[in-house]
Parts: sequence; C-alpha cells; structure tokens
Amino acid sequence: QARVEADPILSLFEFDNDNRPVASASIGQVYRARIRRGPQLEAAIGKEEAAKWGGKTVAVKVQRPDALASASLDMYLIRRAAMWLSMFRGGDLPAIADQFGMQLFGEL
Repeated sequence: QARVEADPILSLFEFDNDNRPVASASIGQVYRARIRRGPQLEAAIGKEEAAKWGGKTVAVKVQRPDALASASLDMYLIRRAAMWLSMFRGGDLPAIADQFGMQLFGEL
C-alpha cells in the first residue's frame, strides 16, 4: 500500500481486492481500481477530463518488474533455436523470430 501511495501514477487510483491482481499474464498483472477524484487528477489530465473520468472503475495493467530481463533471455533462446532449426528445415526462421521479438519488445 505504501508503494502505491508514493508512486505519482499509481496514487491516482484506489485499488480494489486488497491490491491483489484480478488477472495475471507472463509480462503483466491487471488490477481493478477506481480513479481518484481531486486536484492530483485535475493536474494530470485537466479539470474537464477529471470531471469526466474521476470515480470511474478501470482496469490498470502493470508490467512485472522482471519482464524485460525475462523476455530478453527468452528471445535469445528462441533466436538460437531458430538459427539451429533453419539448418535442417530451411526458410528464414531467424527473421520470423526477429519479427516476433520486435513485437514483444514493442509491447514492453
């Protein structure tokens, strides 16, 4: 809870479910929260937008702290495997792996 209050972005939200995620995936977690009304929200997005969005329930997606390091290792292993497999199968498997990696790191 203290970490959320100290974060300038996360402190804009009141988290439900005792700050436990409602969904989880390999690179992130999703939390249910309500956008806090007040001067901090107004300063972040303006009075008009704050009046529209304040109090609404939203899903907040948070990247796992180790996602980048984990994805980097995974992509290294995938690319090595693609290079090895392309010797037997043919085709440009490393290029396919590279395209996948660009999409993955674009998400991160």
